[in-house]
Amino acid sequence: MSQSIFRAAILLGFTLLLTYLHLSGEMSKYINIKYSTFSQIAAIILLILFFVQLQDILQQRKNKTKHVHSCGHDHCDHDHGFDKKWTLRNVVSYSIILLPILSGFFLPAATLDSAMAAQKGILLTGNSGNGDKENPYQEIESEMLSRGAIEMEHSRFAAYSNAIMYAPEKFVGKDIEIDGFVFKEEGKLQSDEIMIGRFIITHCVADAGVIGFKGKTPEAEKIPMDLFVSIKGELDVEMQDGIVKPVIIIHSWEEAKGVVDPYVYP
Repeated sequence: MSQSIFRAAILLGFTLLLTYLHLSGEMSKYINIKYSTFSQIAAIILLILFFVQLQDILQQRKNKTKHVHSCGHDHCDHDHGFDKKWTLRNVVSYSIILLPILSGFFLPAATLDSAMAAQKGILLTGNSGNGDKENPYQEIESEMLSRGAIEMEHSRFAAYSNAIMYAPEKFVGKDIEIDGFVFKEEGKLQSDEIMIGRFIITHCVADAGVIGFKGKTPEAEKIPMDLFVSIKGELDVEMQDGIVKPVIIIHSWEEAKGVVDPYVYP
């Protein structure tokens, strides 16, 4: 196979991969869905480049036929501008480029789990008690406090979490309903404590972090790691390392029903 044909195949492969990821909904496991338009544009550009490369291949074939006739045989001793011979460097380069195409089609997109959370840690902050009352989340706070219960909706999960974490004392006694995966930090939690979190993706999974809350329940040890749960409880606070942090007193929990997207976006 000539290198020109191989390059065309690679361009078509990336085009088909991006198209497949969008049509299957798997693209959200790789990038922030806000940027999906850019990947769609990339697929279109790659398709255009494929047709350009295809045109180049056809032109090479046409030129080769002409040169064969003019030389009188198939093996001229001078260069007509066709593909050069394969080298080890070419093989390695094309293999590296092929890897994401093959893995994208044949390896399932893995959902981030507690193992990754253990590496990245929980993005759990709180009021440091420095007396600074300026809060960029005042409008969100007013909206949350006006509700009977805080429902951590998927589209508002990050904003609501930030509002609670920056001023947790304002939400003490407030009912809360939250879906998330269970994560237990070894050596950092008591027997009646769990973490409930979601992965927050700013651009792509490479920059994913975990945002979530500590929860307290006598049944903590019964709840397995990575289980997606729906929790109802009441917000409270606790002091940790001189910082006021939110904690959910869990009243009830159950395994989340239906498909739960583990990712949220800022």
